[in-house]
Formats: sequence, structure tokens, C-alpha cells
Amino acid sequence: MNDVAYPPKRVSWSIRQSLYLLVAINLSVYFGTYIWREKIFALAELLPPAEPRLNQLLLVALLQAFLYLATVFVFVLLIKKEKPEALGLVRSDFGKLLFRGLLQGFLLFTFAIVFSVLISLLFPAEIEPQEISKFILLAKTPWEKAIPLIIAGVLAPLSEEVFFRGFLYPAFRNRWGVWRGMIFTSLIFGLLHFDLFRVLPLVLGGIWLNRMYEKSGTLYLPILAHAVWNLTMTVLLLSSGEVML
Repeated sequence: MNDVAYPPKRVSWSIRQSLYLLVAINLSVYFGTYIWREKIFALAELLPPAEPRLNQLLLVALLQAFLYLATVFVFVLLIKKEKPEALGLVRSDFGKLLFRGLLQGFLLFTFAIVFSVLISLLFPAEIEPQEISKFILLAKTPWEKAIPLIIAGVLAPLSEEVFFRGFLYPAFRNRWGVWRGMIFTSLIFGLLHFDLFRVLPLVLGGIWLNRMYEKSGTLYLPILAHAVWNLTMTVLLLSSGEVML
């Protein structure tokens, strides 16, 4: 067993560096999808037949996930010369990890739904569905249904957890302590989903995922729980054909 505690109490990167990279990644995705729009359309034509917007969504999600992961790994492993463990990529007992990840993921999903319902009861208003929900409802064929499952179950949880929990959180934790680090990281995580109605459940979900990493010492647990959370919502959307809160 490694005698070093994770998340590491000291990291070699700063909050400023982390935020610079976050801004750079998101600007690259935003402008990249605009500048390379025609190339994305052309590449989408090479994928299995599907509603064009779904194939395009997959390519944009791949680009975003690649930039998150590549940026963090290059910066931490090559520039800072740290080991993968510095990002929380620490081995754990697979059986316990799987059980805890499934349980925590279902609890997160339930919490998000209940909290969203409570908000809608307290502040009744016509809520615009999330963009991803609109895309999911377009899925009819097996390949079209596979696209949101790939995005929600693999690309988003892997890239977001590596960046927000593995990379951003330790920088805040190093400077401001555990709880303030969790809160500020989760605020950024929630706000970057650009959904004011759902920002509070996302922030609280982010704190939950941070706490999971803090207690377990391995990033693989929040990655798995995040994937289960997303997949449960996506499967229900695909099976019901209706927009959920």
C-alpha cells in the first residue's frame, strides 16, 4: 500500500494555473466548434447513419473530453513531472469500488431528482429542458441511442472528474482547505453547465463527489458514481421519451 494520502495535501500547481487552463479549454472548445464547423459536419458524415445533430454532438463531446484530459495529463505528468497518483488515479479494491460507485451513483441521481422537484414546487415556472435532453429525445435507432450513453456514461464523467476533482479541487484545497475547496470547485463545476435552474443540485452533487474523493482517496470512485448518475438519467430519458427535471 502507498503511504501517501490522497487527495494530496500539497500539489505543485496553483489555483491560477488551474483556472487559466479551464478558461483555455472552454474557449478552445467554443471557438474550435465554430472554426472547424465544416470539418465537424464532414466527419459526422463518416459516422454510422444518425440524426446529424447527434453525430455532431458526439464529435464536440469527444473534442471537449480530449482537451480536458490531454491538458491535465500534459501539464501534470509532463510539465510538473508528477505521477498519476497526484490526480487521484490510485488503485483500489475493485469489488468494493464497484459496489460503492453503483450505490453512490444511484443516491446522487435520486438526490438530484428530488431536489429539482422541490425547487420546481417552491418556484413554479416553465423550465426549458436541458440541451442534452433535447438531443436524447431525438434518438431512435440503436446508434443514436448509443451516442448519449457514450457521452453521459464515459466522456463526461471521466473528463470532468479528472479535471474538477483530480486537478482543480486539490489546488483549491491546498490554498483554502477541504470544505472551502469543495464548495468553490463545485460552484465552478455547476456554473459551467450553464443551467441556472439546475445549478444548485449540480453544485451540491459536485460537493458530494468531492467528498467521495476525499474520503476514499481514489478518483475512480467519483468517476464511477458520476457515470452511474448520468447513465441512470439518460436511460430513463431514452426509455420514457419525455423530458425529466
